[in-house]
Amino acid sequence: RRRLGRPTITRADAALHCRPSDAYVIVDGCVYDVTRFIPSHPGGPDVLKALLGQDASNAFKDTGHSLLARFQLSDLLVGDLPLVERVRAQDSSDEDEDGDEE
Repeated sequence: RRRLGRPTITRADAALHCRPSDAYVIVDGCVYDVTRFIPSHPGGPDVLKALLGQDASNAFKDTGHSLLARFQLSDLLVGDLPLVERVRAQDSSDEDEDGDEE
């Protein structure tokens, strides 16, 4: 199922894009191709390389990215996680915030 005409990309599919030459990250249920952005990442390429193929939502939020950073990220959008995977991730983060162990 597509949202706004974008493809649905599973976490497993995004995880396959874990090399600097083919790099996806997930932020807030959206999948981004950051391949060409890695060398120019303001925090340095290593910050981004550590999260390739993974959900970077918490790292993105914890860093306190600016509105400009969010705008730049939108240019890299390639797809959305399936709804069921977004819901599972939200459930897990709710448990973490409450201090419950997984």
